[in-house]
Formats: sequence, structure tokens, C-alpha cells
Amino acid sequence: MSQQQLPPLSFLGLDDYKPYEGGGHGFVPQEGLYKVIVDRADAGLTKDGTKGSVKVGGTIQDVDMGAGVHLMDDVLYSGVDSNGKNLARQFADFLVSTGTDPAVIRQQAATGGGNLKIDDVCAQLIGRTAYIELKFDTYNGETRSKIANWILPERYLKAAEKNQHRGMTLEQWVKTKAAAAPVGALSAVNLGGPVAAPVAAAPVAAAPFAAPAAPNAPFAAPAAPNAAHAAHAFPNL
Repeated sequence: MSQQQLPPLSFLGLDDYKPYEGGGHGFVPQEGLYKVIVDRADAGLTKDGTKGSVKVGGTIQDVDMGAGVHLMDDVLYSGVDSNGKNLARQFADFLVSTGTDPAVIRQQAATGGGNLKIDDVCAQLIGRTAYIELKFDTYNGETRSKIANWILPERYLKAAEKNQHRGMTLEQWVKTKAAAAPVGALSAVNLGGPVAAPVAAAPVAAAPFAAPAAPNAPFAAPAAPNAAHAAHAFPNL
């Protein structure tokens, strides 16, 4: 239970909510879509104290890549963005990833937002299966895996069935990033004598792109996600 005075969770203004389609410090050597079990959901405030945030932790369940890796993400659940939009949509994406019906979010938005006690909501989420999109990220010079999005269960399942749920390997990502970096031109230096023509930088050939790793073994379709939660009504999510 949080000791701080936390704002309630309200979905006011999310009448037209639609799930986003499109960090933790654990590391997985390949981007892509992954399945996790939620084992942490602690409500708090952002550093500036202006927004409600839930620190979410999950452990990867995929057996072919990243099994057992623990990842963290800070998910905003209150406050507004620069356009005045309710940031609870981020928490709504997380809820829908765990099996909450998007229609429940819209229903709550249409009836005053909900004003739910966030600690009670978080308590319901421990042990649920959720789905994430992992991307590589660099922070303070360190490459890490970052939860880019909480995604629809259906997106993961459809991609996994076609063995299309994995993205770039770390090696491919590093080479792609290096190839995109600008190459600075050499500057002419005036030494007080006749001005020489500037020396052009020698062209740098892009590093050859490594062939993608061999495809994963055929993926066995996982069980249907959180069937028990799929039609939850409030106060259950």
C-alpha cells in the first residue's frame, strides 16, 4: 500500500479510447514482441510530483528468447500531456494488454472517469499475463532493452503464429545505428600562408549488413490470453 497521498485513477476524457497499436534494465538480445507475467505494480508519483505513475515489473515467459529476464516500466496513470490529454491512456494500454476489454475503459470515461483507488487497481494486476514490444535503447552510454509499448494480446498471438514476433538482433541494431550516423567533414585550418583547398573527407563505406539470424523454431501458439479477465467489469479490471 502506498504511503503517499495518491491521485485516483480516472478515465475522464477517454470516451474514444483505442489501444495503442504500434524501461526496465533487464537485457534481451533481440527486439520484438514478448509475453510477461506481471509481478510488480507499485503506485507512486513522478519525480516532480505532478503526475501519478505505476512502476510495473514483468518477467518474460517466451522460452525461445529472454526467458526469465525481468523488465521494469514506469506507466503514467494521471496528469495531462502538453495538449491537455489525460495521460491515463498509458495505463489503459497496460490494462488492455493484461486482458481488460477496451470497452470497459470507454464505459468508465463516459460515466465520470471512474475515480478508482489506484492501489486497489494495481493489486488486481499481479500474476496476470501481459504483452510488450521491446526495443533497444541507449542510456548513459549503456545499451539496454526498453519496454516501448504495452500491446494487445491479439497482436502478439498473430505475430507469433507466423513466427514474425522477433525484430532486430543487437548486432543488426548497432550496424543500422552506425550506418545512420552523420560523418563530419574535415575543416580547413588557416595557418597564415596561402589558403589551400579544403580536404574532403574520404567516403566511408557502410558496414555490410549481417544476414538475419536463422528463424526461430516454429512457434507453438500459446494459450488464449487471460480469458478470465477478458470481460471484466469494474471494480474488477
